[in-house]
Amino acid sequence: MVGLIVIGLLAGLVCLVFFIIAIAKKRKKLWWVLGGGVSLLLFIIGVIGAMANTPTSSSSSLSNSTQTTTKTSAGNSSSGVVINYSLSTASQIGTGFSTSAPSAGDTYLIVSFNIVNNDSSSFNTNPNYFSVITNNIKYDYSWDSSNLDTELKTVDILKNGTLSGDLAFEVPANSTTFQLQYSGLDNFNVKWVKQ
Repeated sequence: MVGLIVIGLLAGLVCLVFFIIAIAKKRKKLWWVLGGGVSLLLFIIGVIGAMANTPTSSSSSLSNSTQTTTKTSAGNSSSGVVINYSLSTASQIGTGFSTSAPSAGDTYLIVSFNIVNNDSSSFNTNPNYFSVITNNIKYDYSWDSSNLDTELKTVDILKNGTLSGDLAFEVPANSTTFQLQYSGLDNFNVKWVKQ
């Protein structure tokens, strides 16, 4: 990422030098040709930088405990929501101006979800309903999740619907065990399946 910024700055500097030479020698056509070439170069660098928008991850061994979250009220219980998930960590997410880094001593836990609703009611995927528990502390999702290309969308998954996406949670870097939780407003029996 820093390399792209340096290349962009060098290209701008070269463009400025040619502009000064063109003015000194009254060769304005040369300026337009060089300016167009540098602009094209900067555009290509921007496209390459945008395509590199993937989390920097490490493949440490992350263990977890699966939890079935059952919420019932007045004897009304729903069932049939399966959340398949995988875990990875990242020291930063996003690229360019949209790059986010966790606080010192923390890391991003990226949870990749594949949610299947076999229930008759709709299942809401508002990120505020998802949390991670590690070291007996509950962590809400990080707003930096918006920098993920595959951020979990907030939708209502209807019966037989499926949705995939990722959320980031900022957790202590030394955490090794995680418990996932869903606490939506409706009554669901959620089955967690690690992939």
